[in-house]
Amino acid sequence: MIVTKHSHVVIDFILSSEQEKAARRWQTLEQEINNKGLTNSWKWIETWLKQYKHIPHRFAFGVRDGQTIGAVLVTQPLKRFKNIIPILSLHLGTNGEPLEEKTCVEYNRLLVAPENLSTFSMELMRNLQQLRWSQLVLHGFVPEHAEALIEASTRLGITFSEQNKEACPTFNFSKALGAPDVISALRSSKKRIKSNIDKMNNQSPLKCEWAETTEHAQDILEELIEFHTRKWENTQIPSSFQSDRVKHYHKELIDAFFPESAIVFRVKFGEKTVGCLFGFVEDNHVLGYKGGINLSPDMKKFTPGLVTHALCMEECRKRGYNEYNFLAGEALYKTQLSNTENFLIWATAERGLIINVIDITRKIKRIINH
Repeated sequence: MIVTKHSHVVIDFILSSEQEKAARRWQTLEQEINNKGLTNSWKWIETWLKQYKHIPHRFAFGVRDGQTIGAVLVTQPLKRFKNIIPILSLHLGTNGEPLEEKTCVEYNRLLVAPENLSTFSMELMRNLQQLRWSQLVLHGFVPEHAEALIEASTRLGITFSEQNKEACPTFNFSKALGAPDVISALRSSKKRIKSNIDKMNNQSPLKCEWAETTEHAQDILEELIEFHTRKWENTQIPSSFQSDRVKHYHKELIDAFFPESAIVFRVKFGEKTVGCLFGFVEDNHVLGYKGGINLSPDMKKFTPGLVTHALCMEECRKRGYNEYNFLAGEALYKTQLSNTENFLIWATAERGLIINVIDITRKIKRIINH
C-alpha cells in the first residue's frame, strides 16, 4: 500500500495485488453513502476486472479522520501513437482497454458522497499529479464529477486541453403522461413507426420478448452480437465485439446484473428477429447500452431500429422506469425517439516530452498536407 498525505485528507493507493482488501473497503463505502450508481459499484468494477485485470491498475481511496470518504479505480495502460510512440495513459474508472477491445462505458463517476466530492477530487488529483503519465483521461463522466476533477486539476496546474460535453438523447416518460403510448408522444416519425408496426402486425403479429431468465437474456445477447457484427463487418467502423474477451465481458455483465440492473429485449416478426437491445438500469433510469438490428433487405423497409426501440421504450414505460437514455453519440434514430437530453463529459490532459514530440509530428503533417 502506497500512502501520500496532504492536509487532513489521505489518499491510499491499494495495489492490484490487494484486490480483496480493496473490495471490502469499497463495499463498505457503498453502503455508508447509499450508492445508487452503477459504474462506480464494486460489482461493476469486479466484473470488468475479470476480463481486463491485465491492464495495470490500482485502487485510490480518500481517507479523512480515519474514515474512507471516496474511491475510484485508476488504470494505467500503455498505448502507442501510430503503433510506434509509447504513451502512458491514466484513466479513472473501468476504461483504458485497447481500441479493439473497447467497452465504451459511460456514466462514469467517483464513489463519493456529494458533500465530499470537491475535497476528494482535489486530493485525488494532487496525488495523481505525482504519478507517471502522458495522458490523463476522463471518459463519459457525469458532469458534476468531471467538473470537480477538472476544477481541482486547474488549481494544480493540470490543463485539460480537450473537453467535450456530449448530449445523450433521452426520452423522459413524465413528459408524455398525456399520451396513450410512447409512439404517440414522439416529436417526429410517429406516423412512420405506427404504419410500419401495423404493416408487420398484419402479416404476422409482432412479439416482444422481455428477458425474464438469465438463459433467455444470454440467448438474446448472442443474437444481438451476431446482428451488430454483421452491420459493421463491411465498413471502416469497427464492431463493438471484435474479440472474444469483449463478448465474454458482456455475457458476464448479464450474469452479474440481470435482472435487477440489466434489461435484455427482443422483437420477433414471425420466425424472424427484428432487433435486440441490451441496457442497464441506474436509479430507475434505463441506459441503452448495445443493440443489434436486423438490416436484411426484406426488413429494412420496416425501419427495424425505430420499431425495436419504440416497442422497448413502451415496455419500459409500462414497467415504471423514469426515462430511456440513448447515451452519447449522434444518430438520427436517437433524435427521432427522444424528447430531452442529458450530458456527459470527455476530457483529456496531456503533458511531457512524448506529447510534445507527437504535437510536433502532427503540425509537420498538417503543413505537408496543406
